[in-house]
Amino acid sequence: MPSTDCNIYIVTGEIQSGKSTELLKWISEKEKEGMSVGGFLNVVIDGKKWFHDISTHDRWLMEEEDQKNNAIKIGRYAFSFAAFARAKKLLVCSKNYFDYFIIDEIGKLELKQKGLESSLSKFLVTQTCVKNLILVVRKQLVDEVIKAYQLTVKEIIVKEGLDQIK
Repeated sequence: MPSTDCNIYIVTGEIQSGKSTELLKWISEKEKEGMSVGGFLNVVIDGKKWFHDISTHDRWLMEEEDQKNNAIKIGRYAFSFAAFARAKKLLVCSKNYFDYFIIDEIGKLELKQKGLESSLSKFLVTQTCVKNLILVVRKQLVDEVIKAYQLTVKEIIVKEGLDQIK
């Protein structure tokens, strides 16, 4: 169960509906207002999925390019263990104070105890440096994610409603 001092927002929508793209614009606006934003986005560039570290602007490929390597498989995707290890490290090592922290996304992998797990659960329970936590969750998984992580959500928002996050 996450810290009660944190406002939790879920940004939701269908697959490939532009949630991360809208969040990039929203982040830019918040940074212009002097707010600090951390975490990571899941972005698609040239048809490939990448992690995007919000505070450093570093990007690293999520997908496993060498199909001979061991990978985290879900649907048509084969994800790199190393890519997820780097994202998990960002969660574990995030000791900076942020006005907003974004995790894009919590999905089927995490619900199956793969992907960002167990670092995600640990972050949700122990984080104390985030005022507003923004979780990106596909529309059809919202209820399951709330239940699995015992979240007390301030608001569930579609991408067009990002201005509701104060």
